Amino acid sequence: MGRSCSRSACVCLLLVAPARSRSRTRSNKEGLPVFSREPDSVYYITRSRPVIISCAASPVVQINFKCSDQWVSPADHTSLDLVDSHSGQHGLQVSIEVWRADIEEMLERPGGYWCECHAWNSLPHQSQPVTAKTRRATVLAARK
Repeated sequence: MGRSCSRSACVCLLLVAPARSRSRTRSNKEGLPVFSREPDSVYYITRSRPVIISCAASPVVQINFKCSDQWVSPADHTSLDLVDSHSGQHGLQVSIEVWRADIEEMLERPGGYWCECHAWNSLPHQSQPVTAKTRRATVLAARK
């Protein structure tokens, strides 16, 4: 993504989760990734500070970012492993830094610069992973 992006970092965190709704529990039993955190709809970027876009989902084996039709290298992700203390279910929180200098020309294009999270989970009875994605987050230049 950019020269100032941090390298991948993993930390294990034990979470105590509140009781879940029936629909969310059903999705988790089916193995479909469920996002507990999606990117904001709009981010305003300045020249001196990056925007940090994050998402979290479970159950997942991987979360990647797709920004303006390009996959962001996993080396540019910051990842945090999550474990639900009630279910033992594995989840991830993944973030990226977006610097204005890296996307300057894309800010003025039709459609602008956008990012979305894609989550994958493997299921033993399926040959292909199940996937989910978040809404798009649009990055706009902050105006004075």
